[in-house]
Amino acid sequence: MGDEKNFITCRSKERKPVHPLYTIVQELYRTSLQEGAVDGFLTLMEKKKGSGMQAVSAEMSTDVSSLDGSLFSQFLVGGLPRLLSIPKVIHTQMSGCFDKRLAVVARPCDVRALVELTKRNQVAFSNLFIIGLECRGNVPILDLLNVLKKRGLDPSKIESCRMTLTDVLIKISDRDEVSLKIGKDIKLRECCSRCNNRDPVTCDITLSTFAKDGSTDGAVFIRPETERGKNCLELTEKRGLLTTVSNPTPEEGRQESIVKSLEKQAAEKLMTDNSAFLKLNAKQRFDQFKMMIEPCTKCGLCIRACPVCWCKDCILLKKIKTIDPILLHVTRLEHMADTCVNCGKCDENCPKGIQLSKIYYGLASELSKQTGYKPGLSLEQIPQRSAKIFLHA
Repeated sequence: MGDEKNFITCRSKERKPVHPLYTIVQELYRTSLQEGAVDGFLTLMEKKKGSGMQAVSAEMSTDVSSLDGSLFSQFLVGGLPRLLSIPKVIHTQMSGCFDKRLAVVARPCDVRALVELTKRNQVAFSNLFIIGLECRGNVPILDLLNVLKKRGLDPSKIESCRMTLTDVLIKISDRDEVSLKIGKDIKLRECCSRCNNRDPVTCDITLSTFAKDGSTDGAVFIRPETERGKNCLELTEKRGLLTTVSNPTPEEGRQESIVKSLEKQAAEKLMTDNSAFLKLNAKQRFDQFKMMIEPCTKCGLCIRACPVCWCKDCILLKKIKTIDPILLHVTRLEHMADTCVNCGKCDENCPKGIQLSKIYYGLASELSKQTGYKPGLSLEQIPQRSAKIFLHA
């Protein structure tokens, strides 16, 4: 299998898969189930025929063949719609997986949210077998479906989606592959442009989405991160479900340079956004903050969508119609200062288009400079508002 610290190239037994990552994940799920390492895996299905990602159901399955009808490739490109997210599903629908072991594919921001929920005793992280995606960003799935509709295309007939650094490529049945230019035809999530943590960090296996710009030859970069991840890969290969192609030094070097370049651009954008705000005096900052949240209608969707908001009895939601919008968001700022993982779900669900994650993540990034605490990057790092931090002082 090679050095576990480096990416290796694997190919599934299916030589020309619909989506290369999909077939790799399918075989990893199969091995995990057959070895008894997990009780099931998370799959995404249509709630009713033809609804696609507009009405998706996230469920635990033990039938690997069920992935054939899943919405996996659409999830890779566009994530889950509306209030749904991988951490939210695990936390609420699956009771934090305290009574079950689950295999799941997750983006870096999903993993970071799961780490923060674990620290708050809301998720049993050790019961999750996480296949993490090294991420190039994604587009809001509902925006993608609307773009297709405007072009007279039927989103329910999507066979697969994939993304390169410049395009979203969509295969619709009975048609040639449709190409959407990123930045022109469809925009990446705003939060993705300032994300300087493209690596899932805390997972069992990392799959790179950067390799060969979405090649469909079935070969992908893969790297075990834990002992159980390494065992799963070795067993999957031993059974002939995966084959190691080579250790592609030139291609891996190219992939690493892409990751570093994207992270550098994101760090520069985040610094630029924050420095402009920090140059203002206290009154100017507060005035700008008020101006940004002025359109707020206090609908509460930002709270409901946030994957790291976990209180079962939320006082803000209870009193949201009587709370001043400024007080509402000042309170949330305090809550998010050491928990925001920059997933962008608040932005996506805000009916007024307020870039809340820019505010929350901006504060979290500045706070991390002073405290050293970075949300979601380590299971061992103690949250700043935890009583434990005083015990360790």
